[in-house]
Amino acid sequence: MGAGRRLLATLIFWPVAGGAARILTLTALAVILLYYIPKREQAISVSASTEEMVVDVVSNNLTWDLPEIGMCYQETMVSAAEAAQSGGLIGVAPSQSQTRAIEAGFSADPAIPECANADVIPSGLRFANITWPEDYTLTLRAFREDHVEIYVRFAEDAAPVNMRHAGPDGQERTSLITQGTTLRIPYMAQGERTKLPFLGYITIGSRPSTASSHILRSGRYEGRQILRNNHAPIVSANELFPGDRVSFERSPAPLWAKVFGLQSAQEESIAPKARAFVTDLDPRTRAFDVVVTTERFFGTLLFTRVGGLPTDVTPSWTARLAADALPVALATILGLVATLLALLKSYIPPTTGAENAAKDNSLYRA
Repeated sequence: MGAGRRLLATLIFWPVAGGAARILTLTALAVILLYYIPKREQAISVSASTEEMVVDVVSNNLTWDLPEIGMCYQETMVSAAEAAQSGGLIGVAPSQSQTRAIEAGFSADPAIPECANADVIPSGLRFANITWPEDYTLTLRAFREDHVEIYVRFAEDAAPVNMRHAGPDGQERTSLITQGTTLRIPYMAQGERTKLPFLGYITIGSRPSTASSHILRSGRYEGRQILRNNHAPIVSANELFPGDRVSFERSPAPLWAKVFGLQSAQEESIAPKARAFVTDLDPRTRAFDVVVTTERFFGTLLFTRVGGLPTDVTPSWTARLAADALPVALATILGLVATLLALLKSYIPPTTGAENAAKDNSLYRA
């Protein structure tokens, strides 16, 4: 608003300003419009309390070290020596509980029942270790106040994931995480708060419907765009409502970005990559807390609200203009220059043609 008022004040002095002031004002306005109107990349951050989140992993080195973990539908455990002999790839037949889950269609449906009878695996070592590769989809759901459940799905050609941990005999063992495995991870273990990092394509909350019991409870988002150097002010921000479903969507890079080679290398993907971490800050509720920050990308935050159509949040050029202090300073300077020129013009009396002729004659005689 400050920039708009100062620009308006500059235009008010337009009729009394001289030619130089008019040229200066027009040039400044043209520069401002050419600089702020073109579409820009933005980085979006979301802080939310939610009962569900979905992550499509895009990193091959996403590693968790967990003091304690539980598993449902797990494979038969094998020792680390046996895993090493087979290259770490242990394939055994699914257990009876896994077979029942697959027959019921649970392996393809993220809304499976709560993992009520998990085999709790204390690490025995200091940590249990899991490294997630690409092509895995992790659905986080909160059923209780003390833990989060992660339902695992992956593509047919995805690399296998083996979790290293200690067995009942204290020896290091490896468990293969199979299709439809559910991990139960406590928010607090061995006196430490669990913090789970993520890197991938992220969706927060579930689709608003009467069949869904896991919703986003509250949150806030903000979008930042780099306007000059490393100055990245907030150009969009607002609160999220209970039941909102939040995701991120990439749009084609504008022509100017393609000409200068500034488009993202991942432009062919539908969504931007995002980093996140999950923890629990309020043990009184079953929801977990998540902070998500996307890479810079040409695109938008997309949220679906109960009773409404999907809505995208894209900053306008006026939002960029209002968020930057540079045009405010420039408009102030232009206003002062226009005012001074107008005052000078009013105090300097105009000279007539006769006066000019008399001056010329006196100079000639001299």
